[in-house]
Amino acid sequence: MRFDPSLNPTETLGGTSLAAHTEYLKINSVFSGVNRKVLSKDFKVAKISSVFSSTEIDFTQADLTGAAVIKIDIVFGGVKLFVPAHWAVVNEIDGVFHGVILQSNNI
Repeated sequence: MRFDPSLNPTETLGGTSLAAHTEYLKINSVFSGVNRKVLSKDFKVAKISSVFSSTEIDFTQADLTGAAVIKIDIVFGGVKLFVPAHWAVVNEIDGVFHGVILQSNNI
């Protein structure tokens, strides 16, 4: 989690300005692998781009104080998200050559 002053201040994600948050997750991965653990107690926004890459993000120790938005762009890669069992996940996906598996203890 970091503040990135080079972030376009007009860039929004789900109606939320990325620049409005001092803590957000932004990952751009090309031909590599990324593993992150998010510990934020007020998680709001993530933007993940994975091209020919594997990305794993662990949110199990993160907390929400409202809704959060995670935008994921994948091209010939894979992303695994681990979230707490009490989070409600809404999957709004459009894609080509991809797969989605949504597993939860409360399904």
